Amino acid sequence: MTTIFPKARIKKVKHQHARYIFILSVFLFSLVSLNFATIASNSTQKSDLVSERQNLAAAIEEIGKVLPGDSQTYYYKFYLKDSSAASNITSSSQTDSSKISGATVTITNKSSFHCGDSGSNYTFAEVDSYYKIICQEAGEMKLTISKSGYNTKSTSISQYDGDIPTIYLTKATPKVVAPPPETIKNVKLPSKFKEAGSETTDLSKITNPAKVDNLILDSSKAKIKYSESVDLSSTEVRDKFKELDKYVNLEKVGVIAVDSTSLPVLNKKANLTMKTLPFIKTPKVFVDGKENKNVVTNVQYKDGVLTFDVSHFSTFTVVPTIGINEPANNFETKEKTVTLRGSVSDPTASVSAKLNNKDLGKLQVATDSGIFKKEVQLADGLNKIVISALSANGATASATVSGTLLNIASKLPVYLVLAVLAAVAAFGVVVSMKFMRKKLQRKLAVKEENSSVGEESQNTEANKSPDNT
Repeated sequence: MTTIFPKARIKKVKHQHARYIFILSVFLFSLVSLNFATIASNSTQKSDLVSERQNLAAAIEEIGKVLPGDSQTYYYKFYLKDSSAASNITSSSQTDSSKISGATVTITNKSSFHCGDSGSNYTFAEVDSYYKIICQEAGEMKLTISKSGYNTKSTSISQYDGDIPTIYLTKATPKVVAPPPETIKNVKLPSKFKEAGSETTDLSKITNPAKVDNLILDSSKAKIKYSESVDLSSTEVRDKFKELDKYVNLEKVGVIAVDSTSLPVLNKKANLTMKTLPFIKTPKVFVDGKENKNVVTNVQYKDGVLTFDVSHFSTFTVVPTIGINEPANNFETKEKTVTLRGSVSDPTASVSAKLNNKDLGKLQVATDSGIFKKEVQLADGLNKIVISALSANGATASATVSGTLLNIASKLPVYLVLAVLAAVAAFGVVVSMKFMRKKLQRKLAVKEENSSVGEESQNTEANKSPDNT
């Protein structure tokens, strides 16, 4: 085989190739070294860009896709912080406690910019301690920034040129909403009017405080149901209803009282109910201590419940009735002991007796019938017995009976004197009658004698007349 290139020439070619490879390697090494130096000098900016790309992956992809070719990329950045801590703020601080996150940012001049693939991606994103957007247009972005608890702010920013501006938001002053005016509907009545089973009107459900129909005030012992509408709209009435038990008394059995002077709005017609009464028959109802049938009408009683109507308000009290069945009034007896019998309509009442103002003590009363009985020692002559009953509500009732104890032995001297006087009187009558009879007889005799003498004289004169001669 014929050799085309001698060995010396081949060696010469290999030597030249090696020189070319060496020069190329040195050039590449220099280029790499230069790139490393460039990277080192811009490490801070590269670090920021990496951080931004990590937090906004979508924005990273947009850099290459949205801005193709040689289009310039512009950044719009700003810090958002609380103005109340402005003196402690440094714009570069990323750990500042005054930083505000979670704000809503709206661009108001979108038509001047082209951002994102479609030209409509204008939403700011939070990156570490600031907000930013990437756009291919440079200019002045007008923003509206809002955050709960802060006043909304309108401002503008320019593209990032090395310094991130700080925008401050001021805290919104909470609006003090005045509570609605308190009315009777807000009043909580005293517990006495809200006992179990109470029919007291629910004030919170009143529709028209100035005209409350069928107002009911109820307790375990008594109830008031108004027949007329009641005006509860005034502040004074509202405040007094908070302590209504001071003005309306429904706490004592057999008593209903309303202070109509302090609460004149409650001085209306009403139907009253008294509960758990102990009376065995219908009791009387007194108005301010006396019976008044013009005020109290339609009284009904059954099974311990008394109902009646009233024309206005005062203090209404049920009063027991008491009667004495034996002895009869104005009695006369020769017995020194008399049996006192009677009954009281309130068998729980305390019943006592007095004889001529002398206390005879309490009488035992039968709880089922109200009947009482007591043997009473009478005094000589006139005897006055008074029976009194006192109910638990303080009401009282009384009855009186009088009579005479006839004692013959103690009256004997008087009777003897009277007998003597009677005998003397009788003797005088007999003597006087005899005397008068004798006197009458004498008068008759004289008259008869005079009559005889007159007749004789007439006869004598007749004999002497001429005719007879």
